[in-house]
Amino acid sequence: MRTGLEPVPDGVIRVADDADPLAAHVVALLRDPDGAAAIGHLGRAWVRSRFTWEPSVLALEAGHAVHSSRDAEKPFAAALRR
Repeated sequence: MRTGLEPVPDGVIRVADDADPLAAHVVALLRDPDGAAAIGHLGRAWVRSRFTWEPSVLALEAGHAVHSSRDAEKPFAAALRR
């Protein structure tokens, strides 16, 4: 059973439980540079959608609204836009 990976779109990562299947994934990518580049672009887009300042600030704002009486205020997002 795999643990520690959150769901990612199909095709973004290659996972193997043992060395032989991992090596097969690496060889397949080496033999298909265009496919490897496509996976790289998908992976970059996925990471940027999850781990840039904007999603982080939005999550912070959501938590702030839950724990604050100033639900309508967005002090963190406003600071980011400056």
